[in-house]
Amino acid sequence: MLTFVAEDRVWLASVAEALAGTATARCVVEDAGPGGARVSLPRLNPSATRLAWTSVTGGNTVALRGGSREVWYTDLDGGRPQQLTHWADRNTATCGWLSDTEVLARSGYGRAADRRAWMFAVPVAGPPREVPCGPAAELAVRADGAQLVGTMTVFEPVYWKRYRGGCAGKIWYSPDGKTFEPVLRSLGGNLTNPAWAGSRMAFLSDHEGVGALYSAEIDGSGLRRHGDLGEFYARNATSDGTHVVYEQSGRLFLLAPGEAQPVELRIRLADAGRGRLPRTWSGATATGGFALDPAGRHLVAEVRGTLHLLPAEGGEPRPVFAVPGARARLPVVTENATTVVCVSDQGGEEGIDVLAQDGSPARRLAHGELGRARELVVAPDGRTAAVATDVRLLTVDLASGALTELVRTDDDHGPCSGLAFSPGSDLLAWAQPTVSRGGGRSRIRLARLADGHVADVTRGRFQDGSPAFTPDGRYLAFLSGSTLDPTGPNLNGQLQQSGFVPGVRPHLVPLDGRAPSPFDASYGGWPEGDTPAESAVDLEGLPERVVPFPVEAGTYESLVAIEGGVAWLDRPSHGVLGEATRHAPGPPPMPRLVGYRLADASRPTLLDKAVGPYAVAANGGRLAYRAGGAVHVKPLGDDGAELAVDLGAITVETDPVAEWGQMFDESWRLVRDRYWRADVDGVDWPSIGARYRRLLDRVGCSHDLFDVIMEMHGELSVSHVGVFFIGGQGRPAPPPGYLGADLAPTAGDGWRIERLLTGDISSSMHRTPLIGPGVTARPGDVITAVDGEPVDPAYGPMPRLAGKAGRPVKLTLRRDDTEFRLTVVPTPHESRLRHHDLTVRRRARVAERTGGRAGYLRIIDMVAAGWADLNRDLGEELERTGLILDLRGNHGGDLHPLLDLLTRRVTGWHQPRFAQPYTWPYDTVRGPVVVVVDEFTTCGPENLVVSLQLLGAATLVGTRTHGSMTGSIPPDQALLDGSRVSQPTVSKWWDGPGWLDGHGVTPDVEVEITPQDWVADRDPQLDTAIDLVLAALDRDGYPVPPPAGPPTHGRLPRREER
Repeated sequence: MLTFVAEDRVWLASVAEALAGTATARCVVEDAGPGGARVSLPRLNPSATRLAWTSVTGGNTVALRGGSREVWYTDLDGGRPQQLTHWADRNTATCGWLSDTEVLARSGYGRAADRRAWMFAVPVAGPPREVPCGPAAELAVRADGAQLVGTMTVFEPVYWKRYRGGCAGKIWYSPDGKTFEPVLRSLGGNLTNPAWAGSRMAFLSDHEGVGALYSAEIDGSGLRRHGDLGEFYARNATSDGTHVVYEQSGRLFLLAPGEAQPVELRIRLADAGRGRLPRTWSGATATGGFALDPAGRHLVAEVRGTLHLLPAEGGEPRPVFAVPGARARLPVVTENATTVVCVSDQGGEEGIDVLAQDGSPARRLAHGELGRARELVVAPDGRTAAVATDVRLLTVDLASGALTELVRTDDDHGPCSGLAFSPGSDLLAWAQPTVSRGGGRSRIRLARLADGHVADVTRGRFQDGSPAFTPDGRYLAFLSGSTLDPTGPNLNGQLQQSGFVPGVRPHLVPLDGRAPSPFDASYGGWPEGDTPAESAVDLEGLPERVVPFPVEAGTYESLVAIEGGVAWLDRPSHGVLGEATRHAPGPPPMPRLVGYRLADASRPTLLDKAVGPYAVAANGGRLAYRAGGAVHVKPLGDDGAELAVDLGAITVETDPVAEWGQMFDESWRLVRDRYWRADVDGVDWPSIGARYRRLLDRVGCSHDLFDVIMEMHGELSVSHVGVFFIGGQGRPAPPPGYLGADLAPTAGDGWRIERLLTGDISSSMHRTPLIGPGVTARPGDVITAVDGEPVDPAYGPMPRLAGKAGRPVKLTLRRDDTEFRLTVVPTPHESRLRHHDLTVRRRARVAERTGGRAGYLRIIDMVAAGWADLNRDLGEELERTGLILDLRGNHGGDLHPLLDLLTRRVTGWHQPRFAQPYTWPYDTVRGPVVVVVDEFTTCGPENLVVSLQLLGAATLVGTRTHGSMTGSIPPDQALLDGSRVSQPTVSKWWDGPGWLDGHGVTPDVEVEITPQDWVADRDPQLDTAIDLVLAALDRDGYPVPPPAGPPTHGRLPRREER
């Protein structure tokens, strides 16, 4: 029998019938788990009486990353599906069966590892046990006990073709499951899915350029490829010990014992095509963008690529764009809702569509001439549109379709944003970056459309954005991050000399060079009566006329013009992690939409609730914001009631097949238009697109579509290209509650505490729930009940703790023969706690072996949590003479400041009278630096370690790094279902080693950890780093403070002698 996944369901078919072409598969798992979670990796037990699979909810389910993953099984004679694991770990996966009653699964549960997993035998009735083979993605066990171990990779090879980085798949062999040796290392490919095919080992490899099925003897001899090298990779090979089955381009193939060539299995699904049937969507759940007409009386909403016009004051929605296989986005409504202007890709390329509401035909302008449109605005007079693309700022004459290029940004520093027309339609303002790196500087610019003259409003020294003209056309307002008010040195001044209070403030520039500032004391208030839309404009000297609003700076964004003034979103200032306000009483502060009225300097709060996307009518009189399944339209003046526009009144029936074609084409175009080289680095992208578009005929669900897109992306053979899929994941599993302890089953009625993790009170993510005031748990205690419910002898307390993170829970424990109860609060963040615990243990080992001469820093990422962890330990560890920096498993972030720190050299000393001498510069590493890396050292840390290596500032120890060294803009462009795709928009290369993407950084001293090292809890990489630090300290010495010496006063000339 054969099992497989198709159309998000698990199927079963006869192999014999499939070989004969007469097989009809039956669906055996219709609902994968709670909420209709996705199914993956089904496996049959040896007698084909039971089926196990992985249930996935949440996360990026296409790439099999993230989310909650659990192992389930069912008896094929009609039993109910049963959940076998309660690990809530993203690396959990079904790998096979060890017997008819024991599932083989992998997971990182109970480990400080984000990308590694360990093998477990999971009985259908009993607690799991670890299989001692070290971290593994796959394990194949032969009847005589011989084992093949496949190592963990970050991506399936098909998603990054011809990858040769440190994380390329490797195979280990052991005749007895105790001592493992590497095999086929000289082959040079990405080796995955090792399996037994009789006495030979079968596996997938792309060492010949395309992934194919191979087999060989254990010593590597007799290498044989099974099948020709075609256009598509072979994938997901599995074996029953003799037969090997794999998938290729949506088809199944079988390699029978003794055969050289695989045979295609022809299988018909008994109930196929359900995922390709039309679907009906409600605007309440599927609305994307929306916009108001200039008076705020009509609303246009985008639903699954269609557009609908709704009266704000009640009435039926009217479809204005609904073309199967095409998508409309960025809609704008003109005066009196007479016309909707949008960007669409009808016909295969993006352009402007002008959709008149008087029944006249739609007009399509500039299709194929724009590139990827990022913003679209229409002038108040309805005659001109402005479009910002990745590389150009254009105006479009909506009558003739003529394009005018105002600025080109591909030779500058990024796309324009914040487009805004003046009330008189004669001026266009925008923000334009002045540095390429993210979060950098930008300037406000202004164009006079009559002659195309472009003037700078600001000089680009700061991050300026959100330009908006006041409704009378006299002023241009914008936000600027130009307020720099230091808070003083931070905890460790070596990484950031000082912090700054939030420094964004609204600014304003009078467009008439003779006009005074509206904030001057002599200004008499807002003019009465109608003000001409066109006022005098002086483009000379604009930067000198900029004045700040008389308000405090803050964390402001999205400035808009409103009637009588402007408004902006005021976000409360707090840390990314929320640690500073975690224990504050009351609810956390919410963002507010605040206004500023120029007539009286009043600052009304326009919205004081959680604000998501919002829009303001062009006349500044009404505000629209999203709340639940409705868009609320709120007057900004003194009269009128707030209106709720029910988006549920919009219903859209879509053809999934047409939608899939559109999303595929859009994903292909995004690579063509945004890849860091216009020639896609020599890849024949049109032929690649045509090759993979043929596979859409085999697509049966959204997951299939994005799998095809990722396989197409894989042809680029680079990092930072992927899919962030949000649809069809089912309801999220209830968050787990962790106790911060290693637990083990007992022979009785509970689970024993084997070890309590070492926590840290400085972070809520490092809190150990079983340690604290009044909590007296200790190793050896047995947990017998949770909230009065007995602990399951097979699954432990985890099922009882599901959904209880952050809530008080009553535990019943037994110590010797005494039973007692504790109230604890489980944590949802055991991953960070386990990382902290491992860091503490490794730091103690370094201190013991070096006698305190070397510090130890371990960093698992360099985003918010990683930065916080680093700064907790940095000062203390830099007091040591040498330093070991452990970057193993670090999966990215910004490490530029760390490079500055590690390349400092001692140039002088401070000698206080009542303290020990300290170095200048402060906090300098005086002795050797050794950096430990591995195959999961990814992206940002790779930039750091190759720089340290080139500068001779550190010795690298470990294994070759991941090789994820091509950058990308964050996936800011959503597809019609809300999913996002990323494209590599930035390349990196290095003086000397050159291009390292897909290869990684080779350490100076290569040390590998074998499976037997992992089983024995040995760390030869860290031990080697310690040996190198000690040898360098003894060999090279290190700077020490000089002796005080004789007094210097007598050697200085006296005042009268000068």
